[in-house]
Amino acid sequence: MERKSKEIEEMIKYNVNEEKGTVVAYFDGGRGYIKECIYDRMCKLTEYDFNSPIDDIVEREFVGLDSSYFVGKSKVNFDAGDKFDLEIGKIMAHDRLLNKYHKLEKRIADKIIKLVKREAMEKITRLARV
Repeated sequence: MERKSKEIEEMIKYNVNEEKGTVVAYFDGGRGYIKECIYDRMCKLTEYDFNSPIDDIVEREFVGLDSSYFVGKSKVNFDAGDKFDLEIGKIMAHDRLLNKYHKLEKRIADKIIKLVKREAMEKITRLARV
């Protein structure tokens, strides 16, 4: 798991516009890479193999998410007298991007946990009938 987190960190790139005071963090691999990372991680955390119910869960969560979802933005408030600081802007944009990623990952994990619980209860019910 640590390796995948490092890969995700390495995939983060930045667009900077000092004049407008903006920093945008994004995943260089795009939406498909993020989907693959989450899918791989969920498969490793469960006993499911690839082409399992996890496929459907991950696929449903990505429906309607375009690449604009996978960005983190920071913007200086020049009107308030703030000055542009590239490092602070990158930290803020980075954190906002990863927050979105982890929220999506958690939403998927919660659905997988429900699935696993439901399947476990079905097995227990079947065994109790025997």
